[in-house]
Amino acid sequence: MIAIGSKFVLQLNGKHIWNPAGFAIVVLLFTAKSHVWISPGSWGSEVWFAALLVFFAILVLGAARRSDIAIFFLGTHAALLVARALWLGDLLAIPAHQLQSARC
Repeated sequence: MIAIGSKFVLQLNGKHIWNPAGFAIVVLLFTAKSHVWISPGSWGSEVWFAALLVFFAILVLGAARRSDIAIFFLGTHAALLVARALWLGDLLAIPAHQLQSARC
């Protein structure tokens, strides 16, 4: 309700100012009397769903001829996660898990 409401109430020149979901999370974190839990793995771990998302991403990016940007982003993100793990002396299983669960 906070996210959808902020999308229509908090506007500037007909466009919402903040990401509605992010705004709702911040509001709940600061105002909720009980603990607020934010799940980084809310999409689950089903392989078919991930494959479906990848398929649609390839379809859309291929049609828009912008797959180079997505590939560069994903490669840079993975490289930075691995570099951070090496810098901190962590196991490489940690960035692998972060990439699999969309958790940073």
